[in-house]
Amino acid sequence: MERVENKRKVYNFRKLIVNIAGDIIKIVLGIILFILSIASIVYTCKLCDTDTLWEFTFYNKDNIFKYVIIIIGMIVMYKICIVLKRNNKIIKYKSQYGKKIDIYKLLICMHCILGIVWVVCTQLTPRADQGFCSAIAANLFSATYDKADFLKGGYLNQYPFQSGIILVFKIIYSLFGINNYMAFQILNVVSVVLIDIYLMKVLKKITPVHAEKIGILFLILFFPMVFYTSFLYGNLMGCAFSTMAMYYEFEYFENHKVCNMILSILFIGIALMIKSNYLIVLLAMLIFFGIITLKKKNIIFAVIVIGSYIIATSGPVKLLSIQENVDLGKGVPKIAWIAMGMQETGMAPGWYNGYNADTYLNNDCDSEKTADEARGYIRERITYFAENPIYTIKFYTKKMLSQWCEPTFGGIWINQFEKNVAISRYMDSILNGGKLQKIVIEVLDVLQSFVYWLAFLYVITNRKRKNIFIWFPGTVFIGGFLFHMIWEGKGQYAFTYFLLLIPYAATEAKMIVDYLTNKADEKYGK
Repeated sequence: MERVENKRKVYNFRKLIVNIAGDIIKIVLGIILFILSIASIVYTCKLCDTDTLWEFTFYNKDNIFKYVIIIIGMIVMYKICIVLKRNNKIIKYKSQYGKKIDIYKLLICMHCILGIVWVVCTQLTPRADQGFCSAIAANLFSATYDKADFLKGGYLNQYPFQSGIILVFKIIYSLFGINNYMAFQILNVVSVVLIDIYLMKVLKKITPVHAEKIGILFLILFFPMVFYTSFLYGNLMGCAFSTMAMYYEFEYFENHKVCNMILSILFIGIALMIKSNYLIVLLAMLIFFGIITLKKKNIIFAVIVIGSYIIATSGPVKLLSIQENVDLGKGVPKIAWIAMGMQETGMAPGWYNGYNADTYLNNDCDSEKTADEARGYIRERITYFAENPIYTIKFYTKKMLSQWCEPTFGGIWINQFEKNVAISRYMDSILNGGKLQKIVIEVLDVLQSFVYWLAFLYVITNRKRKNIFIWFPGTVFIGGFLFHMIWEGKGQYAFTYFLLLIPYAATEAKMIVDYLTNKADEKYGK
């Protein structure tokens, strides 16, 4: 009897922890989304100036009346649909063979085709970090490579965590030919398709509402996904694998099958190897393990997940060190990025300005001395922020706006550099400030605001739901938002977290449509 009572107490304690954790997630997510919802209809940021190769952010006041016009237009369309429905004029489209068209699969295929067309038409070549990583991978095939990038002050000596993406480049080049950028970009297109599929699978896990078609439509309209297919970096690949890891963790929570545990660990490990930023997804996975259950099996799972992180992040570094017979060392300490995230730059507050690399080189490539200097700077900056609260609010407001209210998330800017092909006038119009670019930005600006507002409404309308699993993507979003308010800011980091809001936004949109449809059915009959 005492044993039963103890079990009951443990169960109640776990239930209390889960409820408290769920309430905290909902409150924090709701506050962030409300702030972004307001900010997105007040400001629209824009990245400009490719002459200096830096991302200069301009803060423009948005035209709130366009949202009023759009909402009025949607109401008019709804009224038209009601009239058509009342007069039995709505037709369900079928193919010539009499079968219903699978809109869901059709939209995914469309997204894939858009990605391929974009890659073929842009043929972007890598630059900056992507260029360094690609060049190092290509040089690994050369017998005369001097390994300068591995030596003191070299690129990999500064950033050993890039070993993972360099190995990805090396694998691709060994399979498809050295400097075959197109192969990497096609894999980015495959990543887009995987994100489409698995993000909609996640959507099905968080809601019984069939909102996949709306979700895929949002993903297609979110053009940065296509823009980034030409970007030779780990953003899309890492996002695809981390989304798959999230889905299989959902599966494991439901059926506790070991195969789902293994797949989840495998995919998050690959995501981390490609891009270490997906540590945020890993932390969310571990948080959910911790707050949901303390069973022995799941503790083992957590230990294995942590082990996969160590292997995925340290393994490539060790592998390259052994292959090239060099010691890469610790590189620039992570705290230097936090210090940089607190600085003014000519682009936007907290964006990259070279502080981390400069400080490391100025300290003779000594990681400990660099960390000490960064800590000292952070203390000074915190003191200054505390003494100047108005400045602090403006600083972090502009940092937030530059990342989360720039509707292309840097997607157009990263495509404005050297290419292997002469682009068409239509592509030129999109990339270099023509009419098509203005249209694209307006569409994305509206979509961005709608996603923020719909996701916020989802939090409000589902605040009483006790199923904490539905807040798993939201927890990752919170982590990404807060992390890049502290860390280096950049739109290309933010956009993969923005994607996690689409399941919520699509679900809320479908609920609104269903509500209005049911009201119309009640009034006019089916």
